[in-house]
Parts: sequence; C-alpha cells; structure tokens
Amino acid sequence: MNPVAIESHLKLVLVQWMVIMAVAWVFGRLGQRLGQPLAVGEIFGGLLLGPSALGLLWPDAMRALFPSETGQSLQLLAKLGLILLMFQVGWSSISAT
Repeated sequence: MNPVAIESHLKLVLVQWMVIMAVAWVFGRLGQRLGQPLAVGEIFGGLLLGPSALGLLWPDAMRALFPSETGQSLQLLAKLGLILLMFQVGWSSISAT
C-alpha cells in the first residue's frame, strides 16, 4: 500500500473506533442509570452498531461507516476490546465482593 492509502485507511479506522467508543460510553452510562452493570450497556451499544440493528435499519450508513476494506483492522481492535471488556467484568466482580 502506498502512504496515501495507508493514511486514508488509518483515518477511517480511527473514525470507526471513535464512533464505537462514543456509543459504548453513552450506552454504558445509560445502562448504569437503569441499574445495569456498565459492561451490559456497552455490549448493548455494540449490538446496535452491528448488522443486526444498524445494518437492518440503515444499511447505507452501515456500509459507509464500516466498509469491508477495514474489516481486518476492526477485527484486531475488536479482539483487543474483548480482552479489555473481560478485564473490566472481572474487575467489577472483584470490587463488588
């Protein structure tokens, strides 16, 4: 890949990451207000961004925000996010006891 293509790819992945983090933050706090653990709200927000909700209700936005070209990069970030989520769930269960 040439430097311009790498920069364009990186910008799109960072925008995707910012959207995912913002949605997770908002729904995490909303879940807490409803008496749910932070992680439950974050997971619900993630489900809304996926093909089950956003892809079904607004497929053009889904394709624009999450094009297939960035799939591998997002999979790597998703694995990292899953590790951090499991750490958060474990930490909250330790501090709750």
